[in-house]
Amino acid sequence: MRKKKILFPFASLALLFGVGLTGCGEESTNVVDDKGKDEATTNTTTVTSNEKITITAEGNKKSLILGETVKLTASQEGVTWTSSKPEVATIDANGVVTSVDKGSTTIKASKEGFKDGSISISVDYEKIVITPAAGEDNRLLINETLTLTADKAGVTWESSNPTVASVENGVVTAHALGNATITAKKEKLNSGTYNIEVTRPDPTAVLHMEDAYHYAADGWWASSSNGSEYGPGATPIYSKDTPSDGTCVAKLTTGDKETLKFKSSANVKAEMVLTMIGTSSYEDLNEVFTAKLNGVDLTFTGGYAGGSDYPVGELSFGEVDLIADNVLELNFLASAPYLDDVKFYATSATTITVDAAPEMQQTEVVTEKIEVEEGGTAQIEATTPDVIYVSNNEAVAVVDEHGLVTGVAKGTTKISVFKEGYKAVRLEVTVTEKAVAGEVKVEAEDCITDETSGITSRKVSSGETATDAFDEGAVLAVKFNVETAGVYDLYIAVRGNSSSNALDIAAGLGLKFNNEEITYEASITGRSFQTLKIATVQANVGENTLLVTGLSGTRPNIDFFKLVPTAAPNISQIVS
Repeated sequence: MRKKKILFPFASLALLFGVGLTGCGEESTNVVDDKGKDEATTNTTTVTSNEKITITAEGNKKSLILGETVKLTASQEGVTWTSSKPEVATIDANGVVTSVDKGSTTIKASKEGFKDGSISISVDYEKIVITPAAGEDNRLLINETLTLTADKAGVTWESSNPTVASVENGVVTAHALGNATITAKKEKLNSGTYNIEVTRPDPTAVLHMEDAYHYAADGWWASSSNGSEYGPGATPIYSKDTPSDGTCVAKLTTGDKETLKFKSSANVKAEMVLTMIGTSSYEDLNEVFTAKLNGVDLTFTGGYAGGSDYPVGELSFGEVDLIADNVLELNFLASAPYLDDVKFYATSATTITVDAAPEMQQTEVVTEKIEVEEGGTAQIEATTPDVIYVSNNEAVAVVDEHGLVTGVAKGTTKISVFKEGYKAVRLEVTVTEKAVAGEVKVEAEDCITDETSGITSRKVSSGETATDAFDEGAVLAVKFNVETAGVYDLYIAVRGNSSSNALDIAAGLGLKFNNEEITYEASITGRSFQTLKIATVQANVGENTLLVTGLSGTRPNIDFFKLVPTAAPNISQIVS
């Protein structure tokens, strides 16, 4: 009868028999039995593998909708399956995952001798799908309705903004301009949403500001903010184009008044909306301007949110009554957004037609422009009776109620001539410096050339603006009319073309006075104008001529020549 073998731990056998290790990581086994025979026996141990179990989901589906299942497969057979959150999803012995509720869980596969494998599974609710009735969309007009249908029965309907659009049993009713989100809810389902926009219809009529009949209550329109001037019938516009239609906008400010007259093809009710743009924001436009239509005060609510991109804003005046001839009056209490259009949305008729007032007759004047010296006067002749005269800059010139213009100071301005119901006329007024007794001063305006060269000069502008350099070869003729013969000092006002290098004027500029060549010395440094005495000449009674030669683009810029009599005789000035 064989005896049962006894297995000892390896270390115990080594101590018992005095046998050592034969090598690193190797073990030696000796087998003995109670008979002392050489019966070989193998010593065995339990070994744990480093291999990890891998898990794959059928179709790589790791996200489930509540109620769905998915089959998992492990890389080893005979694994044990567990779920970290069985309240979210369970798994059976065959690796079939069943969704239970919304959330996420970790599914683990275990087997003795292998590292556990895991996979994350998420569970979500099915989303409710909302569908509008056939042929309808999410844009509604006020008082319109829209029927929505959910693909799940028994849902609860809600509106994020019931003042704009309410919902009951899926039927949406529009109440006011704006946006609302309609939501369908049900337990164990993700809510469905549908966005509603309550808007206006396309306008039945649009009246651009510049199409209307513009005039202020006092017959005069002048925007203090930009210095522009307009009379009746003119359009008070700002050069900024609107993003909407590209038309210009009116720029009005504190104290300005604006009246628009227009005609309607029918007596109808309509919503009236004023569009505007600008960079500044206004919380309450009632503090910016008041409004009347056909003598009735208009009320409005809301403000305007401006921005650097000039956003288009709309201000509703609510429902108004249009008649055949309409008058809209705006009275500005503060600087306003730039006004663009008045839009009409008919509520009691399918269409209306709004026309601007007919073209107005032009104020008629005989005078085209006025030139007067300081202290001098000039009369404006108007053929239209009972006109009003206004100077745009009374520091330059003033005008009385009869159209008599008086020069105040050297400069330019405009005189507007207008009458209510007529388009204004604006006349240019130039006030020149008053001639000083005993001095002849002539702007260098006229240039003559030989007949073959065809050279022309660039002329000096009004006042003492510098004359540009003349073309090569030009000859300048300056003529003086002298009442008393005598000796005069000749002056020239010039500027150089270098800020640091002196320019020898006499080296390039030839001068003849009454055909007598003038010998002189003169130079200039810098680009600022200087008045230099260059010669003393004998002037005759009547016309005297100064010829200037050697002109070119590299010579000095010339502003004027003048004669100052040594004995200060009584002389007059002539500009040729």
